[in-house]
Amino acid sequence: MGCICCGWSTSPGSSKPHKHGRSGFTVVVAAAGSVWHLDGFLSRSTVGDLKERLLDEDVRFRTHGVDIVLDKRVLPDTQKLDVCVGSQLLAVFTDLRADVLVIGGGQAGRCAVQSLSSTLPARWIVLVDPKEYFEHSSGLLRAYLQPMNWDRIVMQHQEAIKRQDNVRFIQAECTLLRESWCSLRAVPDGSVFLIHFDFCVVATGCRWSSLENQTSPWKPNVLRWASGCTSSSFDERTLAGRRSYVESERERLGALNEQDGKVLIVGADHQGVEWACDLRHFFPRLHVHIIDEHTRCLNSMPAAAAEYGQLWMDRQEVRTVYGVPYQPDNPAFWDQIGIPHADITYGFSGIRAENSFMPPCVLSERGPGSGGWIITNSFLQVCRRNPGRKADTCHDRPGEVWACGRVFAV
Repeated sequence: MGCICCGWSTSPGSSKPHKHGRSGFTVVVAAAGSVWHLDGFLSRSTVGDLKERLLDEDVRFRTHGVDIVLDKRVLPDTQKLDVCVGSQLLAVFTDLRADVLVIGGGQAGRCAVQSLSSTLPARWIVLVDPKEYFEHSSGLLRAYLQPMNWDRIVMQHQEAIKRQDNVRFIQAECTLLRESWCSLRAVPDGSVFLIHFDFCVVATGCRWSSLENQTSPWKPNVLRWASGCTSSSFDERTLAGRRSYVESERERLGALNEQDGKVLIVGADHQGVEWACDLRHFFPRLHVHIIDEHTRCLNSMPAAAAEYGQLWMDRQEVRTVYGVPYQPDNPAFWDQIGIPHADITYGFSGIRAENSFMPPCVLSERGPGSGGWIITNSFLQVCRRNPGRKADTCHDRPGEVWACGRVFAV
């Protein structure tokens, strides 16, 4: 909360007001130990004009909403300032605000921030992510096996935005997104607050739809940890917690290698194949098995790539079984794979959206992971779901633009 005193400016030694021009006066603003003297206000100047002047005086007037209060009454932006002469006003910082809000600090979110920062240098951009760091996913699997490489693919968000004066980072989880505001849960204290925005970019991405008894090394379990849905003792929202988890997984694999352990990988696309070959290379005593519901590995790639990948896995003595769904409770499943059980199961099969904070009307009802994907038009603007019948093939196609076209998804 800050204090604003509004009155006519006076000459030294004079008790009479000194007018600027015909009816000019000075507004003295005090907030958190700082004081500003704003001259040149006219009788027709309004509270809105005062707020515009304050934007250039302190960063908080850009990052927060501000209410101007007189005698316990919030003054509207259209209120003229001349009625406040001689009175004491209060400036109350309310909810956060941003010209552009970017939700998600992954690859897409970071690219959006960098592009927007240079394109809109006079606009205030706020990046929101539950993790305090950015992790380059392309080198993540190798970092598990050689933890010293992990520091090369990670950077704190706060460090990354230092060169961008109009960008701020908030470590928080988005719990609800609406047309002009977003509800956030702060990390780590869990306090809930709002942030208002003019435009928003949603870049939360997706994750593997792993089952409860599967480990997914691809993405930190930040949301599951916050909601208590994981047994992990590592808070992967923090840099230290994520590093400890990566190192502990390396130690677990090393101990299993000494015991000639068995590893099952569910999903034989490029990430699963890469993980299987890396495990055999760094831990030659591990018995690595990989399965997939499709009839070959690397199903998303050309047949020639699948032949090459299969040949490489055969040389690495990776046991492959295709056309088999993951059914750990079925004894016939393990008989088909050729092992009685797996010491560790890694999931690289199927994806699911991470958009639960979006209103249901803009999410698909079909698609991978039982739907929940954000519907957009060709301009990446978030749209309402087509109002057609669910049986129609166009039901999940974009309908009318949501939030007046000010919310985008990438």
